[in-house]
Amino acid sequence: MLKDQMRVVVTGGAGFIGSHLCDYLLRKGHQVVIIDNLLTGSLENIAHFEGNDDVLFIKQDVSEHISVPGRIDAVMHLASPASPNQSSPYGYPQLSIQTLKVGSLGTHNALGVARAHDAAFLLASTSEIYGDPEVHPQHEEYFGHVNPVGIRSVYDEAKRFAEAITMAYHRKHGLRTHIARIFNTFGPRMRLDDGRVVPNFIGQAIQNKPLTIYGDGKQTRSFCYVSDTVEGLYRLLQSDYNLPVNIGNPVEMTIMQLAELINRLTKNQAGRLGTAGRHRSRIGTDHKGFSEPYMNATTRRRREFIRFVKFSVVGTFGAVVDFGTFNLLHSVIGLNSLPSSVCSFTAAIISNFIWNRYWTYPDSRSKPIPHQATQFLGVNLIGLLIRTPIFAFSEAPMTRFAEWLLVNIPSTFPPGEASFLPIESAVLGSNLALATAVIVVLFWNFTVNRIWTYSDVT
Repeated sequence: MLKDQMRVVVTGGAGFIGSHLCDYLLRKGHQVVIIDNLLTGSLENIAHFEGNDDVLFIKQDVSEHISVPGRIDAVMHLASPASPNQSSPYGYPQLSIQTLKVGSLGTHNALGVARAHDAAFLLASTSEIYGDPEVHPQHEEYFGHVNPVGIRSVYDEAKRFAEAITMAYHRKHGLRTHIARIFNTFGPRMRLDDGRVVPNFIGQAIQNKPLTIYGDGKQTRSFCYVSDTVEGLYRLLQSDYNLPVNIGNPVEMTIMQLAELINRLTKNQAGRLGTAGRHRSRIGTDHKGFSEPYMNATTRRRREFIRFVKFSVVGTFGAVVDFGTFNLLHSVIGLNSLPSSVCSFTAAIISNFIWNRYWTYPDSRSKPIPHQATQFLGVNLIGLLIRTPIFAFSEAPMTRFAEWLLVNIPSTFPPGEASFLPIESAVLGSNLALATAVIVVLFWNFTVNRIWTYSDVT
């Protein structure tokens, strides 16, 4: 057990969680030494400590040599950029080198201070060390599913290294260490441009804007209020446990539920929730609690398969419309092949657009119809140009194939059971050629629509 009255070094103490941790420690009767270079922290977060003799503020980069006067009973290492917002100057994508340095050199220096003073050490790690997890919920024994070279890796890998060196100091030097893997935390002093879903929603709501949801809003997240996170950190520091511990809220809610809650609390009258397709920047992707569909590989494959099945059903319906309209115009009315083909395919385009918009890709309903229709029609018109020569070039070989079928298949049936086969080989060949062209164009439309028109599913 640690002392009732400690002198605690808090690196990153001017940051979001760090400043709340300092508040908590002071209320417990401890003294606090704040070390922060204010790269992402703010003096506003600790301005209320001015004149407090129990607080010492040192403006310094912990990636450089640390020297703290007086006794030290514990070091709580929270220093690090943590915002995933690529467009924010405070996000770790913009501070990639600093993020890696504070996770490696900064952690090494903080461990050195703890060892020199025989103090307890707590590392504020993150749930991001699990990467793009394939296990839900993540338990501490799960090693994760990570990308070591992606944009987010500067944060993820810095924390993974920090955990490794913390355990090395524990095993090599017998240092009393603790590792807290912090999950989604929110509360006062969080930047509105942080990039995570709670400040994103609140920022939009207070401006009376529709809340932007990435995906269908059914993805679940857990959110932990900052005071609970801070208490978890303190309790872990007081324990004898040295392996990683997840700190967060075990109760999950969907992103849609969160959006509706924030709209209700802020009385946001901006209408129904806005949805978005492809994420404009990798703001989390997501990730747990971020405004993008951060799905594990299994979930992503399942969702892609469901969409593919839906598209295939829609495509089949469109093919039936195409096929039936062509035969009606060509065989019954007697219209030439090319005009019949154009008319039938136009009917298929319209039916596919309606069905895709309202079923296969429901997220696209929020997109402006003229812009979306222009893209969709552009893709399908190219498909029409592909379909016409395929139909023209395949009609002759398909007619020969139909002649072979009509000669050989009847011989396999007893007399009287092949009455459906009396059909002209040219008609059957034409239908087979049309079916071939439709199938090819369906694949074309699916691929291009997925990449371009409905880019939110790529």
